Amino acid sequence: MRRGRHARAVVITKIDHQRAEFDATLAACREAFGDAVAPLYLPVGTPVSGLIGLLSGKQVNYADGERVEAPVSARRGADGGAAR
Repeated sequence: MRRGRHARAVVITKIDHQRAEFDATLAACREAFGDAVAPLYLPVGTPVSGLIGLLSGKQVNYADGERVEAPVSARRGADGGAAR
């Protein structure tokens, strides 16, 4: 079969681990599966304290041990802010 004819999903876990490297992991996925690999979520903060959902446009913060959901600010979405 020709490459690229099947949908694929890659799940990256433990992104909040202190040695996690989101950018390097995403680059490795693109190297393995092609440039069409795109994240659905971006990590927020260093260390990671939440995620930005690129489809939902919402930020989820877990910094206080609870899930707190809020819209992504225009500044953070435009220049990356705390996201990568």
